[in-house]
Amino acid sequence: MAKQKELNIPVDGMHCSSCSLLVEKSFGKLDEVESINVDLNTNKAHMVLNKDISPDIIDKNVESVGFTVPKDEVVIQIDGMHCASCVNNVERFLPRVDGVVEANANLSNQKVTIKYYRDMLNLKEIQKTIEMLGFEYIGLDGELDVMDEEERYQKDLRGKLYRIIVGLIFAGILMAIMQFHIMIPPLTMGQLSLIVAIFPFCYVSYPILKAGWNSFKHKNLDMDVMYSMGILVAFVSSVLGTFGIVLDSSFMFYESAVMLPSFLTIGRYLEARAKRKTSSSIKELIG
Repeated sequence: MAKQKELNIPVDGMHCSSCSLLVEKSFGKLDEVESINVDLNTNKAHMVLNKDISPDIIDKNVESVGFTVPKDEVVIQIDGMHCASCVNNVERFLPRVDGVVEANANLSNQKVTIKYYRDMLNLKEIQKTIEMLGFEYIGLDGELDVMDEEERYQKDLRGKLYRIIVGLIFAGILMAIMQFHIMIPPLTMGQLSLIVAIFPFCYVSYPILKAGWNSFKHKNLDMDVMYSMGILVAFVSSVLGTFGIVLDSSFMFYESAVMLPSFLTIGRYLEARAKRKTSSSIKELIG
């Protein structure tokens, strides 16, 4: 048996019991609708669905009997989208929140325009969905303080810069250890490299691995998943090579495991600065 879902939609234009009956008859013909009850006092139709129904079908059925489904729009500010796959995830999952009709995400300014049924905006569920996808929910656009926004941007840049510095310094140390076969008895070169690499690997790779895991959980094989696989393969093979498990010492790539996320973070650092400059230029042109 298919899992049932409840949906409440507002309907404008009803004045009597005959009006509500028309709406009920219109939806009663649809295979997706198990049952429907229209409350004239609240001007809302409560439906029990046996499968998802598109907003277009809802609009078409309500309008076919002379009424309308009122909708509003809101813009929210989020952070963490890096590519078209991120945009696709946001636009695919937000309409699954009750009341949300459509979502359009803008990669350049990290804003999402949400169309929803009037009086049915659930910001807590929207925030929960955004965070479940691995992004940061900032708040409603227009309610954000300019100073807070600037502080958040500078904090994000500093975080990326710290990771870049740590990653490149430790990658250089690891390259020196591997190049000159440095050992500190009783530690072997591989064991010493593991000790040196473990902190910078976790620190620099964490945002990338977190984003990759969130994408993988939602069956979305985007660039974050690919980056995560490359980073993890380099680190895991190095650990196996260090202790001679399946692989030998020729498979130690600790410097690569730290260097790869460092270079990716450099790219995201430059991307964040470029987006900021573009956004500022657009604001200046608009006035």
